[in-house]
Amino acid sequence: MSDFVDELGSNWSLRIDINAIRKVRSKRGIDLAKVISSQDELNRLVDDPCMWVDVIWDLIEEQAKSKSVTEEMFAHGLLGDAIERATSALLQAIVDFFPSSRREILQRLLMKVKQMEAAKLQQVSEAVDNLIFGD
Repeated sequence: MSDFVDELGSNWSLRIDINAIRKVRSKRGIDLAKVISSQDELNRLVDDPCMWVDVIWDLIEEQAKSKSVTEEMFAHGLLGDAIERATSALLQAIVDFFPSSRREILQRLLMKVKQMEAAKLQQVSEAVDNLIFGD
């Protein structure tokens, strides 16, 4: 189980099991069991921030109902750094779903994905630093 805190200060726990995978696959067409090992499946999820929030909502919906939090209220709290915290929690929950024999490999794969993302951000940062505005 992975936890994150949204921008409104609410704490959420993400737990992936077969029922969660089925729910998300049925409602969103995203296969959480393949997100980390399939670049295409990962891209389908991360390229659409609305889909990302919808998937996380599917996973915390019961918690939200017990807190009297609506889907709109939940989405309102996912901005800025909360998106990054929720993303990390979701990816870790997916890794945690698998048995230890696969979990180690997926954890290493997840680290590689994070390293690639950091490298891309560094490249963009350097490109911004090298911008020259004309006369």
